[in-house]
Amino acid sequence: MMKAEEVFFNKQHRPMGIWIDFYETKLTDRVIQGFVDMIEHMSSQVTKFGIVGCSTIARWKINRLIKKTEPLSSLPIKYFDDPEVAKTWLVSEFE
Repeated sequence: MMKAEEVFFNKQHRPMGIWIDFYETKLTDRVIQGFVDMIEHMSSQVTKFGIVGCSTIARWKINRLIKKTEPLSSLPIKYFDDPEVAKTWLVSEFE
């Protein structure tokens, strides 16, 4: 599914904020690494990234990998429990 999202996003040809909903997704280390790889490939076109529905441990793992990945270290990333709040943040001005 992440590959399909990446293909769709790259066809947009414009920078934008995006969000992903991880509710009911088992976030194994392999899935987390694949996710960070995906957003690394998309980083030049992403203005903000909202992540919904992941555990505190998954957040820690994601953040640890992002800090090690140069193009992502300055990307605004926020975690949410509510998709609507994530969408509102994505369309708001940079904080």
